[in-house]
Amino acid sequence: MTRALAAMLVRCVLPAACCVLLVLPAASCGPDPSREIGDLYTAQREGTLTVEMLEQALASERIEVRVAAIDLLGTFDSPRSRALLRGLLSSPESAVRATAASSLAKVGTTEDARVLAPLVEDAVPIVRLRAVQALGRIGGHDAALALVGALDDPDDEVRRHAVEGLAEIADPETFEPLLGMLDDPNVRVRAWAVRALGEIGDPRAIEPIEKMLTSDSPYERASAENALARLKEHAAAAE
Repeated sequence: MTRALAAMLVRCVLPAACCVLLVLPAASCGPDPSREIGDLYTAQREGTLTVEMLEQALASERIEVRVAAIDLLGTFDSPRSRALLRGLLSSPESAVRATAASSLAKVGTTEDARVLAPLVEDAVPIVRLRAVQALGRIGGHDAALALVGALDDPDDEVRRHAVEGLAEIADPETFEPLLGMLDDPNVRVRAWAVRALGEIGDPRAIEPIEKMLTSDSPYERASAENALARLKEHAAAAE
């Protein structure tokens, strides 16, 4: 199968969550996996798909089929699907790790933050991105601590999603690391850091956020205004 055909297969058959497959090698041997993948998604639409069927698909020699099965595991909120996804996080294949993280985000619990945390330091950017997105969605104290570890990631999108996740979790212990993100070179990262500080509600954030009201970026100024309003709400609630 050529790279062009493999890419077309992913776009036409698999959902956007599986786009990590676009990094597959230029050539792949064996029969066309599109029918097997199509059968899995048809079964899902018809309500006949089972975790057992997906376990069988995980044994496929074709990574496209395995990734499709992993994506579909994210539609089963069950102990067995979660156990399978946790095990797949340590796969040697980056597409598998990334898709497992995305699926675990849909059905995981706060306890899964600890198994996702090592992926924050993965060598592959898409895996790190999917891991921080999953941690932000799962939430909880352990997830917040893991996201702090991604704040110095070289990839802007990874840092942005890490800060976005921290804004959703609003853990007071992340105040100091988030304060340091106000100097990030990326404006979107800074804006999300401002929002996160507003959600945490620590009054020590007021002065540094007020300085951002003179920013050249309207996006950053709007974030600062909203965060200051949120801080006022926290102060009023504490009275």
